[in-house]
Amino acid sequence: MSSDGSYTIAAYYNGTYAGLMEWQGDPIPDDPDHDPGDAFRVLDRLSDGYGMEATMISPEHRVATTRGHSAVYYSPWQSGNLTEGTKVFIQLCAVKGDYESCSLAYSGHA
Repeated sequence: MSSDGSYTIAAYYNGTYAGLMEWQGDPIPDDPDHDPGDAFRVLDRLSDGYGMEATMISPEHRVATTRGHSAVYYSPWQSGNLTEGTKVFIQLCAVKGDYESCSLAYSGHA
């Protein structure tokens, strides 16, 4: 985790890097993608029929997903202003239909 609360969760499938969840605590104004703050997104890297889906469990419910898109695909940022220093808990899942295999919920802060 970086000092601004940002962090990533990486997902692997049979030893191959499959995707990630990226939490951005503060905005990066000089970034060409204009990454917002208090936001997260997911990346699906493998064309294996599974997607990536992340759920903010606390302090509010938000979902970022690659469902319905072919790999390689970044979901849109899921953002909303949070009070500076608020702890966030996000879980990353591999999803396919009704199936999901999820990580523990990891924390960072706004």
